[in-house]
Amino acid sequence: MNILTFYKRDRWLVTVTAIFIILALAIAYQPVMFNFFCSDDFYIISWLDQCKQNFSLLFQTVYEGTPYYRPLLNLLLFIEYCLCGPNSILFRGFSLLYLLITAYILWLLVGEFANELNGTNVSGKSGEKSTWAKTNWCLFSVGFFLLFPLHTEPINWFVSTTELLVNIFILASFLFFIYWRNRNLFGFQFFSYLLAACALLTKETAVILPPILFVYELLVKGKRLDKINHDSTKQSSRIPSLVLLRNKLLNAIRVTANYWFLLVIYFCLRKMMTGDFLGNWSNAVFHFSDNQAMFKAWFQSIKIILNPISWAAFGKNFPVHVAWTLMLIDLTFLTLASVYKSWKKISLLLFFVCWFFISLIPMAKLLLITSDLLDARYGYIASIPLCIFLMLGLAFRERPLGLNSVRYLIFIVVISFCCFVLRLNNSIWAEAGDLTNKMLSGFRLIHKQIPNAAKIYFINIPVRYKGVAIAGIKSMDSMNHKPFSADEYNNCVWLQDEDQCLPIGLMAHDLEAGKIAAYFYYLSRADKCFYPVRSIKSQQGNGKQNLGTSKRIRGRKPTFVFSPAELKCQSCDALVFNVNIKYNEPSSKDQLVRLTFANDANQTNDDEECVLAPFLAKEGDQTVIFPLRGKPIWSFGGRCYSIKVSFPKDLTVKVNDAFAVSITDDMPKFELTPENYSIQGGVVDLNSTHSYSNINYDASFIRNCAGVVVEIIDWSEYFRELNSPYSEAQSLIDLHLMKSKGQIQLDRNMFKGSRYYKVRLRPVDKAGKQCAYCSDHFILHVSN
Repeated sequence: MNILTFYKRDRWLVTVTAIFIILALAIAYQPVMFNFFCSDDFYIISWLDQCKQNFSLLFQTVYEGTPYYRPLLNLLLFIEYCLCGPNSILFRGFSLLYLLITAYILWLLVGEFANELNGTNVSGKSGEKSTWAKTNWCLFSVGFFLLFPLHTEPINWFVSTTELLVNIFILASFLFFIYWRNRNLFGFQFFSYLLAACALLTKETAVILPPILFVYELLVKGKRLDKINHDSTKQSSRIPSLVLLRNKLLNAIRVTANYWFLLVIYFCLRKMMTGDFLGNWSNAVFHFSDNQAMFKAWFQSIKIILNPISWAAFGKNFPVHVAWTLMLIDLTFLTLASVYKSWKKISLLLFFVCWFFISLIPMAKLLLITSDLLDARYGYIASIPLCIFLMLGLAFRERPLGLNSVRYLIFIVVISFCCFVLRLNNSIWAEAGDLTNKMLSGFRLIHKQIPNAAKIYFINIPVRYKGVAIAGIKSMDSMNHKPFSADEYNNCVWLQDEDQCLPIGLMAHDLEAGKIAAYFYYLSRADKCFYPVRSIKSQQGNGKQNLGTSKRIRGRKPTFVFSPAELKCQSCDALVFNVNIKYNEPSSKDQLVRLTFANDANQTNDDEECVLAPFLAKEGDQTVIFPLRGKPIWSFGGRCYSIKVSFPKDLTVKVNDAFAVSITDDMPKFELTPENYSIQGGVVDLNSTHSYSNINYDASFIRNCAGVVVEIIDWSEYFRELNSPYSEAQSLIDLHLMKSKGQIQLDRNMFKGSRYYKVRLRPVDKAGKQCAYCSDHFILHVSN
């Protein structure tokens, strides 16, 4: 649309508002305009760097084992990398360019929607009125979209370039479709088909295009319901003619038939390239366990799309959340009030609602946007019809706004609020970017000091930081490879909180004696820098360490908080709580107690460490024990400063005392033969060369111990008992040895399949009951 045709006395309002939108956009994204990457960005950039050496990689999927088929996306990303290199400032510039291109296409689209409302034969004063209403709607929709606070993740995360690109192709194809329907020129139809094909080859979510076009043709084009009702009155009835409705449906199918045919071709191409028509997502992304969980996730995600205020940035800032909600309600009210007795506007609003939900359908089983805006990229495409919907009433409604200048003043207030929220949302990404840059610098510094042959273990690498994805297994590996590192380092291991690959207890003696060519570093909470793990011996405690007095937290569940003055993680193998329990309601089941804690080492993660422990379903005094041995987050670095214990809600609980205890001297000791034990990896490998391994154990010092049970379990199984004395492990193999000291031989023929197993020892008394804590585990790998 040509702004020069706009009603002359209000032309300056458009110019000033447009300049204000650009300035607000610059202010909102200023915090993140420096060079940083996050999470999978490192993996994709490293992969693109490899494509320079091997161009054929572009025709393969980025992520191994995933059902993606995105050849055009790979090519576009490669072109970006050739232009930008490993400089995120330039990549973010491209993201903002894509956002502006989307905004321009949106302006043209909204102009076509306005033409549908105004008609083509408008002149005189009504023509001027229609012109400025059209301009208002275009300008307001574009400005609101550019500053919509949900867009932090799509713009700041290079991974989300897929959403930006596929959305451009979808909108452009839609725009040319409307041009074709209004002008009936083959050129527009051809470009619409071409852009639709580009969208499908960019990302799978482009499958929404044919349904969107179909609904648009059904609800917006052709005869509308008011016209159908008018025709029906000739038959002395106000009921719409079923024949006309059928014809309208058939016409929508006929007009969009080629797009559906293009979709069929795409599915066949996917089948040929990936082996699956729709994509088997089970090994690639999160699936909801049932439909109820999926509906809850959808409800939460839609709430976040409508109210995109990051709780990590604002917390429970009541005024901000209330102000946004009130603004949303007011804009919705204006839009609904403006369509009163207008079938054209009603049908158009229905289309926007359908467009919104159709955009979310491809993510049916993975749509879960958190309150910290994690995975907000899934709502990026849906935000377009939402912005158009909310701005319609502000652009067209004459009362109670009155003067056009008042209308613009309200819009400036709205986008100023959006700019404020978007800038604070972006500030979280700026913090995450600073953290990743410090991690990257830390890796480079450590590699200068340690040879590539030595193994380096990193503890407390955060998976997320305030809703921003920070690290993953692939991204951690890529940070230590080109182009982010001068050399290729393959000696780095990331230990997660529940990592089962490293038996820290078994390695403690050899670590202290310096017998292992391995180094351990943890990420400090204070300055986000890596520090070497402190000496194990210096951290070992003697006897009990009192956790101090507890503070009862009010609520439905009995919950107690402890704040120990000085509790080193390394010296604590278990937390012990002596409690008195009374049941408010009868219960015959063993129940679980939840423990969460925070310390210097794990505070950079979003989620506190959570441990579950069972207790007996009986009243009176009993002991609840949380064994923590073998957890990297508790085995290295940091001071624990908060412990919270929550009991089931049907109990009345009194805590008699609580303490941390070092149970090193009470653990069954066993050693592994060195010839086939990888001390750095914590793995015993049984293969054709080394078909057996001997395990020496000594539990004779344990009171009432008459023997041990060797539990061999699939290492990926989840154990509810977590090494509790009340455990009843479901083992694949149980070896009962009625000797408190001896040797066990594990032979490869004992195992049916080639896989990884988890092995531990459980001391038992003469009756076969467990009489002490289980030993530390180790991983057994059986290979052909």
